[in-house]
Amino acid sequence: MLISLDDLVKKYSIKFNGILHIGAHHCEELELYEKYLQRDKILWIEALQEKVNHCNSLYPNLLIEQAVISDKEEIVTFNVSNNGQSSSILEFGLHSTFHPHVHYVSSFSTNTKMLKDIIYKYDIPYNFLNLDIQGVELKALKSMESYLPSIDYIYTEVNSDYVYKECSLVTEIDDYLKTFGFHRVETSWCENYRWGDAFYCKKNICFDIGSNIGLWTKANLPLYDKIIAIEASKGVYDNLKINFENNDKVECINYAVCNNNGNDITFFEANANTLSTLNKDWLVSETSRFFNTSYKEVLCKTITIDTLISQYGIPSLIKIDVEGGEFECISSLTRKIKQLCFEWASEVNHITFKCIDHLVKIGFNKFYIQFEDYYLFRPNETDYTDNDTIKKQLLLTTPKKEWGMIWCK
Repeated sequence: MLISLDDLVKKYSIKFNGILHIGAHHCEELELYEKYLQRDKILWIEALQEKVNHCNSLYPNLLIEQAVISDKEEIVTFNVSNNGQSSSILEFGLHSTFHPHVHYVSSFSTNTKMLKDIIYKYDIPYNFLNLDIQGVELKALKSMESYLPSIDYIYTEVNSDYVYKECSLVTEIDDYLKTFGFHRVETSWCENYRWGDAFYCKKNICFDIGSNIGLWTKANLPLYDKIIAIEASKGVYDNLKINFENNDKVECINYAVCNNNGNDITFFEANANTLSTLNKDWLVSETSRFFNTSYKEVLCKTITIDTLISQYGIPSLIKIDVEGGEFECISSLTRKIKQLCFEWASEVNHITFKCIDHLVKIGFNKFYIQFEDYYLFRPNETDYTDNDTIKKQLLLTTPKKEWGMIWCK
């Protein structure tokens, strides 16, 4: 490792829950890892069976699997180098120029595996990933995409040029990991050879959708590196922006969040700032507690949650309070994130049920019902239950009286 793990632990206050190391070689990092974590919380992946056998003979109770990793299952040729460390499914590129004494001595045909199909077999809460697989790092990341929201730190070998033919470049890895909230914070280059090691960690960001003037954002700001505060009502947004104009931890943007493909949409701006909505029934239906609230119609720019993620990265929490427009908002999310909460009201259970059904469809399976809205509240892990139980609890509520937040994981 070109970058000292001990230094990274101190600088970034790393807490290890589980380590996934791809490209084990001889498990040279084991002693270093065991300063921070027990051996049964470390999983190693190695392409060459003889190295797997060697590691097993050296270290009892080692968790190690033989696998050639790629982003899809396919038959490939694996090339074995005379130095062992340069073996890869890719052909040499600039590597042959930089290291003419290193060459491939043999090869074999093999089936590749995806990391997601290996990870699930082990009850390890991985949050640290180490990749050293000779130019195939981006393929490996894509092969475990559904697990990346649970990873906090990534240490990986990177290339600034084509050391291997068709290898992933550091800029490509940067762009891919950014969508999951990762930022490259350390890089050490072997300057003459155009490869090096990089360390990525997540910025803890949050989306406050329907932020109004920012009371929830203000209360929760100490918990996050950055909060993206999104407010649809232009007048309310202007006040929101003033409230955080000197705070670089908050970015305020003026959009209605919904699945409207970026087109302008009619927005119903109520006299009471906290009631403005995309859902006209919220203000005019006799079944609503806000029946007969006066409003005016305005046009509002729209954005999807997916687009927000592509621009800012995957947040650790999305909070949604959009006054009856929850389904339009939530349906613009097409991937599971770590945690989401949205407002419910007892007279619109049909909206809440649609939201829950969509969230289940994209992978959420734990839910908690909170009554009313305490800004700093978070459910305990043991508080969560299944979606059917939440629906039954909602059916017992009294229309126009109870309300709160549904928490989803």
